[in-house]
Amino acid sequence: MRRLHSVIPRFAIGYFLLFVNFAVVTPYLQVFLNLQGYGTILIGLLLGIFQMAGVAGPLLIGHLADRRSWYRPLLALSLVLCFAALIPLKLIFNPWIAAVILAVFGLFFQSLVPLTDAIVTRNLADPATQYGRARVFGSIGFVAMSLFIQASGILSRPTTQTILVASLATGGAFLIGMPLYPSTQSERTAPRLFENRSVAGAIDPLFWVGIAAIFLGRFGITAHYSFFSLFLQQRLHIESISGLWAIGSIAEIPVILFGGTLLKRFRTEGLLALSLLAISIRIFGYSLLPSLPVLIALQFLHALTFGGLHMSAINLVNTYTSPSRRAMGMAIYAAVGNGIPAFIASALGGIVLQRWGFPTMFGLYSIFPLVGVVLMPILHYRSTRHPAAEPQEKV
Repeated sequence: MRRLHSVIPRFAIGYFLLFVNFAVVTPYLQVFLNLQGYGTILIGLLLGIFQMAGVAGPLLIGHLADRRSWYRPLLALSLVLCFAALIPLKLIFNPWIAAVILAVFGLFFQSLVPLTDAIVTRNLADPATQYGRARVFGSIGFVAMSLFIQASGILSRPTTQTILVASLATGGAFLIGMPLYPSTQSERTAPRLFENRSVAGAIDPLFWVGIAAIFLGRFGITAHYSFFSLFLQQRLHIESISGLWAIGSIAEIPVILFGGTLLKRFRTEGLLALSLLAISIRIFGYSLLPSLPVLIALQFLHALTFGGLHMSAINLVNTYTSPSRRAMGMAIYAAVGNGIPAFIASALGGIVLQRWGFPTMFGLYSIFPLVGVVLMPILHYRSTRHPAAEPQEKV
């Protein structure tokens, strides 16, 4: 127990530094490509390639991490390689080369969170309750960096150079802090308290029902992740990009911090259903071209559209995969639940946006999460008759 309490602050610092970097890359990658001179359709396709590469990366790297217990070394290698790819993206203007660079970038960048989550959940006795205590500092890091960007004005009139420098600097800070994570040896001796939840080495079929719903939710919310910054700049002429992104991250903090309590109250399928409904409402709200006050209010739905969705997904992985397959479970969530739908949605979104505009694109994407809600009765019916679905008592 003493070891458990000692690692949570270390994980918290690691998450903080990781998401400080995400606060630069997530809102500004689409802006970076726009400043490079790529059009809307190309941006959608390039971001789709970035997301699709994120399918292969977590699966391949997650499998290798499970097989060799090389979690921390692969995390460090992924970080170095993905940001090394950004430099030629700045220096070379060529759609084909940009596609290759973003494929490499996505391959490794999209592996950072699944590897981190695998390290953390393998070292916690009760991930459903304790994971949020560490992960919430990722949200705090995202907020802190977003507010710093907003207050300092360093990216108020962004250039490709300032975005690149900020990305490399924050990525370097995470690399320096990476020794905070436990060594490979401690990962091999991590608690195995979840072995009774599924057959060792197996992934339960119920896992795929939840992943299908997450797929549909991620498809819908991709309209936000891939095009929201451009929407603010081009349609509403709002420059406060980081400030609005920060509001969403602030809203997610309580949900992640108290995620264990919410999961015990609503179960995985209940919290997931609420999150899918919130995604649909948020994206449909964008289609109405709201005023700034309404737009600000919509950002508070991020508490569910990210916080609730992510906590549901993490509990899904922890419940229906054994520790020996934990990195692979996280990788499937990252790849099938995030990468594939984000690729399809980004690529199609650029085409829809170019031909019919923001309102049509947002309105169309608000439908997909509602389909995911239909799957929740199936998950609820079967999970209530499945011993693995019962919440574990806190250790």
